[in-house]
Amino acid sequence: MKIENIKKQILDRIYLKNLSISNLERKAGLKKGTARNIVSNISQNPTIDTLAAIASVLNCKVDDLISSTTTDINIKASVEEDYKLEVTLFWEIVEYILSNARDKNISLTLNDTISVIKQAYIFLLTKKNKEIDREFIGWLIDNKLKESGL
Repeated sequence: MKIENIKKQILDRIYLKNLSISNLERKAGLKKGTARNIVSNISQNPTIDTLAAIASVLNCKVDDLISSTTTDINIKASVEEDYKLEVTLFWEIVEYILSNARDKNISLTLNDTISVIKQAYIFLLTKKNKEIDREFIGWLIDNKLKESGL
């Protein structure tokens, strides 16, 4: 069990669920500091019970937390669905992603760009507040760059 994989999976998943470490610990019924110690590299060998409690809150399996594959959120399931296009929101996302990439001199492939746009759009559709989450889109771009080895 690689602690770095677990740490990354937990951080990715709590970010996407808009949870704090404290909220995760509370919802999982863990002692204060248990999850924080895992993601801070203080706890190098969390128990299976701790991981099961965390996985339950994050709607995944313990195997998913241990996995080294990139978290594609719950969008993997959602991507298969068809969504009504909210044109203004869609264009705001496209413009933000393209200008962000241009400003940072990032070169994404067409497939990576479309993937980021789609994930950001679907994610924002799930939010009550339909404002662009710049931090989340930055995370998506960074994640896509890491996946592509760029």
